[in-house]
Amino acid sequence: MLSVTEIIVLAYKVPTFIVYSTLTVRLAIQLYQGSKRHSPEFYPFILIDGVVANSYFIFETCLLMLPRWGMLTDFFKSNERTARLGYMICTLFEMSCFTIALNRCIAIQKPHAYSTRVFSLKGVKIIILVMISISFGFGIGLACFESAYLTSDEMNKLFIAICFLTISSIAAESDSCIICHEVISTAQTKFGNGEPESSLLTDLTSLCYSFGGQVGCTNQFNCHNRKDKQFTSQDIILCIQLVRAHIDSLYSQFEAGFSACEFCGKNNYCTQYDTCIDDN
Repeated sequence: MLSVTEIIVLAYKVPTFIVYSTLTVRLAIQLYQGSKRHSPEFYPFILIDGVVANSYFIFETCLLMLPRWGMLTDFFKSNERTARLGYMICTLFEMSCFTIALNRCIAIQKPHAYSTRVFSLKGVKIIILVMISISFGFGIGLACFESAYLTSDEMNKLFIAICFLTISSIAAESDSCIICHEVISTAQTKFGNGEPESSLLTDLTSLCYSFGGQVGCTNQFNCHNRKDKQFTSQDIILCIQLVRAHIDSLYSQFEAGFSACEFCGKNNYCTQYDTCIDDN
């Protein structure tokens, strides 16, 4: 069921997307045909900006809006590799905005050099090639790390998280736990507000799949082998408690600078933290 806010957003987003995408395609055709009405000094950057903006709308719809309405709900679990594409799209968006601003600045400050030297047809091609190269180079670099989708219903946003997960390194795990902590906090808030269990599972399953079930997950409910993914309220509460305890233990160990475990006295990272708590 769509909320009133979502209906209002769709009422202007869908028509805007249709008009914007149509104009973008038309501009691409005009530039390809060499239309004199569209100068090569400026309009190619507008074309790139339009392609990026329309791509963002498609990604937002498929990855964030549809799952909230009960469609493509398993996308986060089965297509986490596609999260790496987001780095390239986001970087290309920033690069296109910067280039358009630079284009306007040079047009005002250096009008004589605008079309003859800086933004000549050859110069525009080089600039666009550099933009795409930097964007994809940045994205490919980040793609070397594990990536996953995380959602925040409170902010109505989709996040692409880079998972620097190394079990033997407390410093690397502390970075992962920052993201981990946010997901659990969101789940706890939603549970306390009486949210349906299905919305809680979106966060918890995203958490499990984001970190491969290795961060604070005991696989007590056989989550990774179950097809139905149906858990009770008690399952959810216990799962939150287990992961939260593991996160707190990592934070305390990291802040203590690899000091000895306060319960068993072991040096460095104590892998039996939960057991130590029970024994004491």
